[in-house]
Amino acid sequence: EFKRLLKDEGHRPDVYEDTRGFRTTGYGFNLDKPGAEEILQAVLGKSVSDFPLGGSGVSKEDAAKLLRYEMPHFVRDARNFVGDEAWDNLDDQTRGAVVNMAFNLGRAGLGKFSGVQGGLQQAASGDPEGRKKAVLNMLYQKPSLPVGEREVTPYASQVKRRMQRLANRILGDLPAHEVREMVAREMELIDPRGRVAGMAGGGTVQAARGLAALGR
Repeated sequence: EFKRLLKDEGHRPDVYEDTRGFRTTGYGFNLDKPGAEEILQAVLGKSVSDFPLGGSGVSKEDAAKLLRYEMPHFVRDARNFVGDEAWDNLDDQTRGAVVNMAFNLGRAGLGKFSGVQGGLQQAASGDPEGRKKAVLNMLYQKPSLPVGEREVTPYASQVKRRMQRLANRILGDLPAHEVREMVAREMELIDPRGRVAGMAGGGTVQAARGLAALGR
């Protein structure tokens, strides 16, 4: 999953504000998070104060070192989220997708996705329908609502096309064409700012009206 995260995140050599207002550099390294100082000291021998907003960040090589150092932490958070028994019964692709989510959301953020958690545990018990449940709960805040009333999760809005790749990894070879199509169309509607194309304002992201026939 390390190489996938390198590709998904992309490297930025400057120090910038992410979508939540945190100073960030390299492969999505949050300079404002608790423990950032200790990590920088341990891995690079540098301090958070060395990276002012708008200044130079870390090189690709150093950014990769930071990410590799933190990977066990993301794996641990993903495993704890799913549970040891379920984790051991999931395939590598699905586990990697959860690690990817843990990287973006953090432990607290990941913990809010109880529907994803339940779906993955259901899948781990041998019920393939759990995979659909997990993906729909990644995509929608309340997937039980009629399709035209559903809102896309802030997570899906943030990661955009990555959401589609993660969904396909979780679904695997499961014949779930309607779910894949739903994810694909929603991602097409989200513009580069994370809003739905053509919607005024920029409030919550709404589900596409044209997907009504796919509702359950």
